[in-house]
Amino acid sequence: MATIIIDDEEFTSTFIHDKLIEWAGVGKTSDVHHLLSVPEVNPNVYNEDGLTPIAHAALCDRGDMIEFLLSDPRVNPNIPNNNGDTPLALAVQERNLDALHALVKNPRVSVNQANEDDTTPLLLCFQNGYSEELVVLMKRDDLQFNTRHKNGSTPLFHACLNRHLCVVQHALACGDRRLDTKQSFQNSSPVEYAGILQNKEFQELFSSYNTNPEETIMSLRLQLGIPEGNSCVKV
Repeated sequence: MATIIIDDEEFTSTFIHDKLIEWAGVGKTSDVHHLLSVPEVNPNVYNEDGLTPIAHAALCDRGDMIEFLLSDPRVNPNIPNNNGDTPLALAVQERNLDALHALVKNPRVSVNQANEDDTTPLLLCFQNGYSEELVVLMKRDDLQFNTRHKNGSTPLFHACLNRHLCVVQHALACGDRRLDTKQSFQNSSPVEYAGILQNKEFQELFSSYNTNPEETIMSLRLQLGIPEGNSCVKV
């Protein structure tokens, strides 16, 4: 069994790496720093659930720990767990905003990586109505708004299906026109499938935006309380 020597004491590699993942989740920065100073310690080790230290930090909403880990160029922030979820996806799922902010602001973090079900962090927001989380994701210019799921569905379809109006309002108000409100699914435009689903609010919003986007954006920003000149809501 492999061993690692730390401060003249010998430990099994498994024990040390388990401690690294555990301490990342509880925010023991100095202890994590000490372990990572040992060359034999792998900063991307994962446990039986596929959680790496940075993934555990994301799951536990440890923004400071994430920033510390990302200061180490060896740390890979995009390793998925056993379900294919990256640390960023876990932060979105758990609605951990501190962790999400720390991840999004680092360019090494992929904001568009899908899990095994082909669900991206953005699609998670549209499926579940996570407006605050979407606003944080939108701080990244490389966020892809209109990527279809493997079944052909669009983010707008899922928001409409689940009646998450607020998340679409935020996407239109803060998204710098990146959301395609004419993208079809099963030969129906967003306006048309909103009608099929008898979702009048969505119909009116899509129709208004498609007719006069600037006026609709201004109205939404006023409604959502977004200060003039701000590209996004502060969360």
